[in-house]
Amino acid sequence: MISSNNMISFTALAVHVGLLLLGSFLKPTSAYHETLTVPKQYRQQFEEKPVTNVPSPTDMEFTPDGKYLFVTSKFGTIWRVSVSDMDDPSKDASEAKPEKVFELPHPMCTNGARGLGGIAIHPDYPAKPHIYVYHNHDKYDDCAVSKDLDEGPVNRMSRWTLNSDLKSIDEDSELVMFETPRLNTQTHNSGYIAFGKDGYVYVTVGEAGTKKAESTDGTPYPMAFDVMLGVVVRLTDDGNIPPTNPFSSENDPKSVRCNVKGQSGSHKKPCQEIYAAGLRNPFRFAMDPNADGTRFFINDVGDASWERVLEGGDGHAGAQYGKFLCVRCLVLGGVSYCVLMGLHAVHDTL
Repeated sequence: MISSNNMISFTALAVHVGLLLLGSFLKPTSAYHETLTVPKQYRQQFEEKPVTNVPSPTDMEFTPDGKYLFVTSKFGTIWRVSVSDMDDPSKDASEAKPEKVFELPHPMCTNGARGLGGIAIHPDYPAKPHIYVYHNHDKYDDCAVSKDLDEGPVNRMSRWTLNSDLKSIDEDSELVMFETPRLNTQTHNSGYIAFGKDGYVYVTVGEAGTKKAESTDGTPYPMAFDVMLGVVVRLTDDGNIPPTNPFSSENDPKSVRCNVKGQSGSHKKPCQEIYAAGLRNPFRFAMDPNADGTRFFINDVGDASWERVLEGGDGHAGAQYGKFLCVRCLVLGGVSYCVLMGLHAVHDTL
């Protein structure tokens, strides 16, 4: 949703929805070069219209009452734009001016893909005027890229509370919900946030390029349930553990909270926050508004050959999507297309 001129356009919304409607129509990027287009019947439902100018936008969220659009900037600023200004046909994008709501007070690393990523607004806004933010946190004064897994910053998920004017955020209201392990690379941060129909907040965490890191039993980090990398996290709106999480204390007495260090230190102690694992870079996901319960589709960014669209939500608690196993494996029309990646193959079937 970032354009070269820093202008947010509804075209991104059309493409996003259109790709979901196309479902799991996947093609290897290295072998095919044709452009995927949104079917005409769906294109007619969208209008391309620049609505505002925000520097380096990374995510956006409409307030549930439909009055405002909140936009995050990579470098730590949260903006608010009036929807009525955007809808006014007499105004162009330069007149729908964004208001600065907040500047994150924490030091951040913004090199590479690092920075302020995702934002979500509590579904009971404005009665519960909470803003949820996922961002890089330079906790150790270390933004360098290194081969040492014990170096680098962390990613942090926090809840902040708007002041009574709903135009600014109370700087003393931060509730830290979790932090990841230290990140020695500057890629695959993810950090998309959304509420499910179950009332819980979901957030994606990238594997941070940890291709060679392993848990204590040799399981690669993205597939391990004791490290908060390459996972979907599910929490209550105040950062606690839903009792139906696959590794809640009710479901697994050996599980522990990993919200402080982002990992437990042992494969025998899964993290209570983790809802699903085995992801590479789940940059975005979309909730299904027509589902009876909580259902969403994860956009797991691939490498040179395949992109993945994965189903999550109800019925997928504890899912292991197998990042290293099937990024390049697909069964299409009963035919298996698979490039082995050093491990046995697991297939996604269409």
